Amino acid sequence: GDDDNGKHLLVIAATNCPWDIDSAVLRRFPRRIYVPLPDQTTRKALLENLLKKAGDTKLSKADVKAVAKRLHGFSGSDIASIASEASFGPIRSLGGIDAIQAASSSDIRPIQRQDFDQAIDQATKSVSKTLLKQYDEWKQEQAAS
Repeated sequence: GDDDNGKHLLVIAATNCPWDIDSAVLRRFPRRIYVPLPDQTTRKALLENLLKKAGDTKLSKADVKAVAKRLHGFSGSDIASIASEASFGPIRSLGGIDAIQAASSSDIRPIQRQDFDQAIDQATKSVSKTLLKQYDEWKQEQAAS
């Protein structure tokens, strides 16, 4: 109207369950963008970024590529959790609590690929195949309407 003083407001919303949103509310958001799980390139970039923050690591380029491949189907937050879990590998490998308390920082080995392999083996994907199918159906429904 005439009283908006040229000011505009952009509202951005995110949800994991778009199908739970009332259609009247959904109509207020004309643009709907489905953000899929990270692909190989994105997983590799995420991993490289997380490894940079971790400091000293013993992962080759081939290791990073292989780990990124194993992370297929995991979400970005899953990958961050796995990287966090992997970063505890060097501390755990020292032994029990006494060995950990007696250790100095120079005794702690760098993070290795095996730390990621173990973390991935123990991890569960937060987005199931059923949920992925539901996202896909919702996305197609939105395109059709």
